[in-house]
Amino acid sequence: GQVNLSQGDVLGILGGTPFSGKLFLELQDDAVVGTFSFPMTALGDWNAAKPIIGDSLNRYITGNSRAKVSVVNGVASVAFDSLVLNGQHFDGDALKEANEWVSGFLNSPSDDDKDGKKRARVESAKIDHGQVVIAIKPQ
Repeated sequence: GQVNLSQGDVLGILGGTPFSGKLFLELQDDAVVGTFSFPMTALGDWNAAKPIIGDSLNRYITGNSRAKVSVVNGVASVAFDSLVLNGQHFDGDALKEANEWVSGFLNSPSDDDKDGKKRARVESAKIDHGQVVIAIKPQ
């Protein structure tokens, strides 16, 4: 079947995550535009890296971006058109690395879906005319 999510639906889903109130998304045509400010800890448990990064663990990541996001056969892909993190504008190789890192983060196993069965059911997802259009495989 197919599910269409509006911008409000997407923001409602984010309300139950560590990014609640720290990330604003706007769906524009075939892309998502985001403005964000959140602590690094929202990205996961960094305690193992604390001896290396020290107080950076408590720092906030602030910025904005515009990206095309899609899913094909359960695998997410992010392609930034623009990305600014803590005042630094990403371009060229840095933008490519950001695409790879964010795509990898989105594809990493979640606590509630360690074997990836939920994600594997997503045949495709894309942003189209300001909505997220998701095609789900039958069970």
